[in-house]
This record gives sequence, structure tokens and C-alpha cells, in this order.
Amino acid sequence: MKVGSLGKVVFTVSTNKVETFSGLKISSSASYGSHKRHGGNEIIEFTGNDADTVSFNMTLSQILGVKVAEELDKLKKYKKTGKTLKLVIGKRVIGNYRWVITKLNVTEEIYGKKSELITAGVAITLKAVSYTHLRAHETKANL
Repeated sequence: MKVGSLGKVVFTVSTNKVETFSGLKISSSASYGSHKRHGGNEIIEFTGNDADTVSFNMTLSQILGVKVAEELDKLKKYKKTGKTLKLVIGKRVIGNYRWVITKLNVTEEIYGKKSELITAGVAITLKAVSYTHLRAHETKANL
């Protein structure tokens, strides 16, 4: 059963495969400028919204039916090329546009007897990409 996806990384749970996430955190913030006034309190001014961020963890394991090296290669390529990705959880698209991977932490946990990676922990941080950024930097390779 498909739980969601990040680009071509599909979150799924079935009798043959478990590849899902934990600790999903969606953050948004706003920016304010401050103006000092002589003899008075400073005034703050709303200057806009910061880009939303999303972070979550994944455990990739051959024991759970996941091709660990393949999935890690996809994630590393997405980060390295700045590919914009759609994030879907259930039937809900998260965010208004797309996301880029800004941080990817991999903990290589278990290796097999042929030196193949059996299990890895992955912490992923995404940042929202605005529509104007997409249009200004749109390339066939990144969409």
C-alpha cells in the first residue's frame, strides 16, 4: 500500500516491503524587520514569510524489502542536482509547490558479508521552492 512519495522515492507498506518515514515535522516562519526609534520603543514590521521546511527520518533495510543502495543513490542525486520534488503523504500534496533536499544525513548501520549495505538510517530536510523560483530556474533536468 502506497503511503506517499518524495519524487520517485515511494513510501510503502506491504507484506513484502516497508519503506516509510517517521518524525515528520513541518515548519513555517515569518520574517520581521525592526526599526529603532529615538526615545521610543522599537517598531517591528512584517517583511514576508520564510520558506517552509520539512524534516523526517527513514530506515532503509534490505530485511524490510528495500533496495538500500538504490534508494540512497536517488536521494543523493536529488540533493546534488537540486531537483525539485513533489512531497505526497496519503492523498495530500504537502506545500503549494515543490521541495528541494537541503540536508541529507545517512547513518550506515549494518553491512552484509559481501560488504553490501543492509540497513541505513536517513534524516532528510527539505525546503519549499517558490513558484517564481521554479519559473526562473526551470530546466528539464530539475522538474
